[in-house]
Amino acid sequence: MLKIEHVPLDKIIPYVNNPKKHPEEQIKKIASSILEFGFKVPIIVDKDYVIIAGHGRYEAAKRIGLKEVPVIVADDLSPAQVKAFRIADNKVAESDWDLEALAAELEQLKEIDYDLELTGFDDEEVRSLIDDLAIDDFFEEKPPAPADEEGEGQEDKGTITVVCPKCGFVFEVEKE
Repeated sequence: MLKIEHVPLDKIIPYVNNPKKHPEEQIKKIASSILEFGFKVPIIVDKDYVIIAGHGRYEAAKRIGLKEVPVIVADDLSPAQVKAFRIADNKVAESDWDLEALAAELEQLKEIDYDLELTGFDDEEVRSLIDDLAIDDFFEEKPPAPADEEGEGQEDKGTITVVCPKCGFVFEVEKE
């Protein structure tokens, strides 16, 4: 059964061969996140309290002066599983963003004056994402023209419908 313990920060030991790098800027973002949302993701440690996953959270907790942090003791893993989990935990988290959905979420937070830097994105990234979404909203791609009656494909490579953001005028532009 999974059990979360609160332990003194000085009882936790960073793994000396941690393959994941945590630049200072990332530690600051993690610290800001902890201050805003609380420590919601425990550090995972082995039976000797050596970190398996959560080195960035550990460093952030030190920087903001936390005395205790939540941990999960993974005492059911073999030494090989611990080593593999250290890598897998970071690798399987790698993923691409659905940029349209992300921009929409950020836009909604922006509309309620939420500090968007607390999401981990800086102002320039947020502005770029939201601006890209706004521009994409004005274009609607149409599929290429269907084959003619004799089954031959048309040379038309399709059109793009453009909606003017100021007046709403709609016009089509052929794709090249």
